[in-house]
Amino acid sequence: DTICDLLTIGYHSIHHIMTDGNSTTTTVADLTNKLTSDPKTWKNSPLVSVTQISTSGLLTLFETAQSMRSLVRTNGGDNRLQHRVLASVFYEASTRTSCSFQAAMMRLGGTFIHVDGGKGGNTSASKK
Repeated sequence: DTICDLLTIGYHSIHHIMTDGNSTTTTVADLTNKLTSDPKTWKNSPLVSVTQISTSGLLTLFETAQSMRSLVRTNGGDNRLQHRVLASVFYEASTRTSCSFQAAMMRLGGTFIHVDGGKGGNTSASKK
């Protein structure tokens, strides 16, 4: 399964919660060239910088994108993400990006929740 988690990114570090519930801090330098052609390196990995992707990983990413494009053109999608939910928070307006995320999730059988976290958004995040 391919799920991209949206993370809050700081200038110098990435904070995320590990599956065991412990908070960790990882620097961007720690992630350089970690995403390779081996699918195991992509599973449950946050993608926050292009420097994370090795040359072989970039080729894998393009091949996967082409295969997904073909799937949508021939079948309209499939249900590999059925019962999965993608939640996104945008702190700046990005209609095209938000719509493309939503369309991709729906084409793969998943659902989508969008929260407008920007200054005019109706969330507690917009007040911070």
